[in-house]
Amino acid sequence: MKRLILTTTLAAAALFAASTTAAAKDVFVNTPKTSLMLSVNEGSTPRIHYYGSRVKASQAQEIYDDAVMQGNAYKASAQQYLNDMLVNLHDLIYSCVDQTTRNTNKFLDSLKDVGSTVTDNLNELNGYSVPEEEASEEQPAIEPLDLDLPEE
Repeated sequence: MKRLILTTTLAAAALFAASTTAAAKDVFVNTPKTSLMLSVNEGSTPRIHYYGSRVKASQAQEIYDDAVMQGNAYKASAQQYLNDMLVNLHDLIYSCVDQTTRNTNKFLDSLKDVGSTVTDNLNELNGYSVPEEEASEEQPAIEPLDLDLPEE
């Protein structure tokens, strides 16, 4: 019977809190052995902040205030953690882009050096020599050497 009264009392408190039109309202309900504190925002489901053994209204408010402070601290910590992770990810991405660009440029420079050496070798093989002033500009198109080798 006591359980039915408690359930009815809690349900009535929740309905009363949900039916109010205030923007936000805290409701505190005491039974002989339990206490309930909840808040209601207009248009949303009531939120239970405390349900447990009977406490005074001031103690319930302290419990609620501590819960709000802890919730805000968790939220701030989560935001800081997310910010730190995104900064690290940003730094990692741009570090990879920079390093890849440097390595690609080194690779292309090496290929140009090898290409220049191959061009010089082809020119020497074909008897064509380029003065050093012209060689630094643009390389001429090289015709492949056509040798008639005897078949064995």
